[in-house]
Amino acid sequence: MIYIILCLLNNFTEDIMELPASQDRIFELKNLVAYPGNEFLDQVFYFPKSKEMKHVRIWLGTAAKNPEVEIDNLRFQTKENHAGNWRWIDFGKVKISELSLLGFAIIRYYGLSIKEARESFLVITAQVDKELSGGIKDVEKQLWGITREDAGITTITPSVITAGEPTVFTMTYKAGKAGLPSGAILKLFSHLAFAEPQWDDPGADGAVKIMKSDKKIEFVMVRKSVDSHEKTEIICRLPEGFAPGDELTVSYRSDYTYLHASNFADVDLLYWYMHYPPLRTMVAVGEDKPFVPLLAENSHKVEYIPGPAERLFLFLPGRRFSSEKLKLNGLVTDRFRNLISRVEPLRIKLELTGNIDLELPFTGSFADKSTFSVELPKLEPGIYRARAIDSESGKALAVSNPLEIVPEDSEKPQIYWGEIHGHCEMSDGSGDFAEMYRMARDCFSFDFAASGDHACYFSDNEWEWMQDVTNSFNDPGKFCTLVGYEWAGKQGHRNIYTSRGRMPRYRGMLDETHHLDVVYPQMIDDEELVAGPHTRHTGDFWKHHQPEVERFIELCSMWGQFEDLVKDLLVEGAVIGFTGGGDCHEGRVGFSVEDPGRQGRASHTFAKDLTHKCGITGAVMPGLSRKEMIKALRERSIYATTGARILLDFSVSGIPMGGQGKADATVINATIHACSKIDDVQLVHNGELVKSFPGTGMDMEITWKHEDANPGKHWYYLKVIQDDGEHAWASPVWITL
Repeated sequence: MIYIILCLLNNFTEDIMELPASQDRIFELKNLVAYPGNEFLDQVFYFPKSKEMKHVRIWLGTAAKNPEVEIDNLRFQTKENHAGNWRWIDFGKVKISELSLLGFAIIRYYGLSIKEARESFLVITAQVDKELSGGIKDVEKQLWGITREDAGITTITPSVITAGEPTVFTMTYKAGKAGLPSGAILKLFSHLAFAEPQWDDPGADGAVKIMKSDKKIEFVMVRKSVDSHEKTEIICRLPEGFAPGDELTVSYRSDYTYLHASNFADVDLLYWYMHYPPLRTMVAVGEDKPFVPLLAENSHKVEYIPGPAERLFLFLPGRRFSSEKLKLNGLVTDRFRNLISRVEPLRIKLELTGNIDLELPFTGSFADKSTFSVELPKLEPGIYRARAIDSESGKALAVSNPLEIVPEDSEKPQIYWGEIHGHCEMSDGSGDFAEMYRMARDCFSFDFAASGDHACYFSDNEWEWMQDVTNSFNDPGKFCTLVGYEWAGKQGHRNIYTSRGRMPRYRGMLDETHHLDVVYPQMIDDEELVAGPHTRHTGDFWKHHQPEVERFIELCSMWGQFEDLVKDLLVEGAVIGFTGGGDCHEGRVGFSVEDPGRQGRASHTFAKDLTHKCGITGAVMPGLSRKEMIKALRERSIYATTGARILLDFSVSGIPMGGQGKADATVINATIHACSKIDDVQLVHNGELVKSFPGTGMDMEITWKHEDANPGKHWYYLKVIQDDGEHAWASPVWITL
């Protein structure tokens, strides 16, 4: 039988209206991180604070003899060590103000071995008067009124979903052997990227329905999560409680689900960005009790898998010398650019067009399930493009980006492609850190890549390991990786990179370094380091801008295009170059998933507001190395695109892209080799569109003299618009007449 009560919000107490985030954390220490040479194990933790909370109490359950705990720079020594082999060590009551927490902190454990950590637990609780004793289940019962084991079991259908498919989820919750008391509360999670849950219209998107319930259910509210700013909570109350084994079956419909292939299996309440499956459930045994996560083995999981092969991409290098051995690389994806999970037969012919037209041999062999490559013959100088043709119908399936071959004595610098702002599971994203570099190199055919994972979200030992991994992928002349991270503090977000194999890490959520006024002075005069603002999180640019350090700005990313913002900064006097970025949070750089028909309207990742695909950066430099890459970023010898690998040269009176100089007259020179027909080329002068050049095909040469330019200081940049909507922006040139 189904029992449902739909209740108005004003029927409930103020407590139920403002159910807080859980203010108790029980950390299993089995996943602590070590690094050779460091005497501590560590982890990152997040602890939400409230205005009412003044103190917390810290306990360690362990068999270690004399462990010590350090939270950031505050060391805690044992205040009370209860007898016994495995015991709860009391580190005492601590003022929240003493912890200097801005949400995230690093906990270091001294005197604790990896073996001991596997069976140890750390407790940070706002219930400072509780005396912990017994095993972990006893402590859960003392703090929460119920153990995780007794909190229940959930299952869901479907549990495997093709990425992007509209879905009706059906989740069944079964009460544990202890049941739930009257007034218990269930919290079910959805995602802001999905349809907003509602129970007013059962036929509409977002509909939540009770399919079965053994006891009465009261829908209380739908609210934005207090534990995560990317999730939604459906709050239900059980006025009669649940007897052991009682069941509740709920359905939830969303016409939009995740585009990217990934697993969603998190259950623990550790960080705001945990990857919970739809309708993941927590239990509170009363309005004044914290919400308790179910055990991982008692919780459901949801996996998004790639769809069938629908898209083919061809990649050529940018600009290279005629003596280099080059390849054409191919990539097969599903509709949303997910790498396919099985090899698909390809019946294609490959052609290379340019100074010579030739058919390339293709046997259909793959390097892995999604990628293939074909060696190119020695090519004479010129512009080349490859295309794939269906061998049966003759239909063109894909056209590559342009490749420019230049002679060995050419003074033209080479052009390389890459992206330097990706996130993975090392911060608030998904996907393996090392796999992010491998995909950038082997799948997406990039020349350079860097992680922009949040400095606050990984520990000291993890940072050492991340730098090692980044260094292991760096291969001068073939593939360049930069050690870097994203600083996020009280003055916006900045991405920081170095040409060295190691760099200090400044955390924006640490009191000592949450202001750029403190961080940037330590970076001035360091020519092996560069930084740039993360658009949409720039903050007060002029209040914190340090021109010796900040040399670029992310003009486009998964947040959208920010040309107007950047133009205003240039008008106000900023001297900055342009990068195309990502802020991709799925373990990729530069080649995020995309929905071509819903750019700007639907989430392209787990975050609701990331509604565009990644941009990328073109780097104009003499060779591929870390030093040249940092130099190009510092000297603004870079340009941004929305993803198309458009070859672009731009100069003003002989001053190259990103440069500054003097001249007697203003002569604009540009060469463009696009990926599709050029619709328009726009020249921006001192913030205004001064000249438009209609497109004449896929290749253009522009020479134009600005006769009306008055003596004084000027700046220009060039914008290329393809007929398919792709854009490229050359970094500005500053000139004094």
